[in-house]
Amino acid sequence: MGEAEREALILLAYLLVQHGRLEKAETLLAALAEIFPEDGEAARLLADCLLKKGDYQEAVSVTSRICAGPNLDPTERRLAELMRAQALWGQVSETPREDLKVELAESLAAYLRMTEETGRPTP
Repeated sequence: MGEAEREALILLAYLLVQHGRLEKAETLLAALAEIFPEDGEAARLLADCLLKKGDYQEAVSVTSRICAGPNLDPTERRLAELMRAQALWGQVSETPREDLKVELAESLAAYLRMTEETGRPTP
């Protein structure tokens, strides 16, 4: 699969997410993330899709993998940490476990630290 095809599939997945076709988008994005593991765009869109579906546990898993990526630039890392915090917030809302609350606080602290270091918030 070439770059043009990957971009077309990312666009299709984006449109599916925007139009509420989350199951189809998730399937497509999971496949793209598997085929292109270094592609942060597919993984971030997958995390967004999972957040919109309310699948917070899987969203935490995806965003944690993104955050652990060694080649993220500061903006991508900050956005991934914010998405991870959102997923953790969803988990805490469903199951108010103390360990999740601690992990959420750590994630938010990491996001705020990165924001202070770069001097601007994530849009």
